[in-house]
Amino acid sequence: MKRVYCLYRVSTKGQVDKDDIPMQKTSCRAFAERNGWTIMKEFQEKCVSGYKISASERDAIQDLKVAAEKKEFDVLLVFSME
Repeated sequence: MKRVYCLYRVSTKGQVDKDDIPMQKTSCRAFAERNGWTIMKEFQEKCVSGYKISASERDAIQDLKVAAEKKEFDVLLVFSME
């Protein structure tokens, strides 16, 4: 069984208003289910630009880094439109 953490993120308010995060959750949950993976925890970043704000200043990224160092998950699942 793969232990999965998910990160859902949008960088603009327009993406929040369009409900992009619920769409990402639906897609990632379906993907995990198809692969027999168990989602253990889900993180969100709303209106946080990965280009303008460094990883050291992003709470979700720092929490994920600590969890990775503790080997709390096997897969970090992130939705991509591409």
